[in-house]
Amino acid sequence: MGGHLAPFPAEIAERAITLSCPERVCLSCGAPRQRLVRRTANLDAARPQAKRAMDLARQAGLTAGHIAAIQATGVSDAGKALVIQNGTNRNAAEVKELAAEAKKALGGYFREFTFAKRETVRWTRCECGVGMSRGSVLDPFMGTGTTVRTANSMGRDAIGVDLAPPSDLVDRTQTSVA
Repeated sequence: MGGHLAPFPAEIAERAITLSCPERVCLSCGAPRQRLVRRTANLDAARPQAKRAMDLARQAGLTAGHIAAIQATGVSDAGKALVIQNGTNRNAAEVKELAAEAKKALGGYFREFTFAKRETVRWTRCECGVGMSRGSVLDPFMGTGTTVRTANSMGRDAIGVDLAPPSDLVDRTQTSVA
């Protein structure tokens, strides 16, 4: 990449590919396979704030219902958000009561449970009944080929277009022609 004017790290390509290119798509209609998730109460115990939130919840004897109520109300049902945001304060009375109990016991640490880990329940299937293929990435300004290599390493197909091929491909081409 030494001679290229604008090289960038693979992490940038990984983020863009993760956000924009599904792992699998329907062979017939191109619909992406989607991950269906459910919320859990699992927090990252390595984070001090999360560990404190879990300790407080345990000490207060909070139930799964309390945690689910916190997640249902989220941070939008707190403070100024009640006045500004649409859709707040529309939970059932029981959910509001459980959330209020939990928020009182946890203080500001209740926010940790609104961002708890999610687990995969299943993946969607297309109604076409046809198989799935790998998602495809198009890099119209391939340059050094970082995006194409990253897409391939992430299990996606990739097509790169550029005025000149990456230098490593030029070297191999020259070697094979000689």
